[in-house]
Amino acid sequence: MTSDTEGPGHSWNVVGLDTGAERWLLIARDAFWLSSPHVLDSDHPAEPPGMEEIAARFRRCGAQLNVLEHDLTECLNEFKQAYEVLYRPSRARAQKKFSIVYHTDNFLVRVHKFRESVYRLLALTVGLDHSAKPKGSDSTREVQVANALERRRLPSIAKCVLQFDNNRWITPAIKERNLFVHQFREDAKRPELDAESRVRDFEDPVAAEVSAMTDLPAIDHYADRKADDLLRILEAIREFRDSLYEAIEDEVVVIVAKRSPETRRRLQPFVDLWNFRRGRGPLAE
Repeated sequence: MTSDTEGPGHSWNVVGLDTGAERWLLIARDAFWLSSPHVLDSDHPAEPPGMEEIAARFRRCGAQLNVLEHDLTECLNEFKQAYEVLYRPSRARAQKKFSIVYHTDNFLVRVHKFRESVYRLLALTVGLDHSAKPKGSDSTREVQVANALERRRLPSIAKCVLQFDNNRWITPAIKERNLFVHQFREDAKRPELDAESRVRDFEDPVAAEVSAMTDLPAIDHYADRKADDLLRILEAIREFRDSLYEAIEDEVVVIVAKRSPETRRRLQPFVDLWNFRRGRGPLAE
């Protein structure tokens, strides 16, 4: 996963791009098949006639998640480069402190966008319209997706997403980002959230910690710990991606087994590859 690293808690310099991020394209394809099992009977199941636009929506979600995962990696590398190289001189103390705050916020915004994109893909999978914002009386989008997955008898996928949301690194990352957004949200019914009050009252916890530091070694130590925390978040995202890939692929294999003999024959290479990855035998010749 990384180069010139020993993992969190040790000195590391750069995080390598994980080619496994391209799995998001396969996850999106498999999710399309789950949403419309009948397309597996087509000669071109990835883009069956008459469903090109629907298939394209899934592909866009997969491409977005692919890019977002790589973007998180580069955000982390830019963070390291900023405080270790660009602002290393003592005269750049102010820039170093600001870069820590900026890159941390930048990373967390992308984590939030990543999670939103995952739920958008799953909403498409179970036939929910998430183009409109839920009304006050509606369940949250996350709850709607979870309930729909259960109704579709896809509990392994629902469990996978729940574990991601409850991950010890993901949960506080989303909470911290949401706190930032809500503090700066316009709300006509809450005058205490006018622009002047929000700017006066809000205090970014990272900015508050960093602003109080004056000793360069202490600033670098804080940055190292924060970089390690962000690396753990990225690792959790990569682990989730692989778990979701397996959960969705498992469900597709179940569906394939229920299709016609002709469909099963045509998709046998897909099943053979699934068996191979699960350690259930060699690929068919």
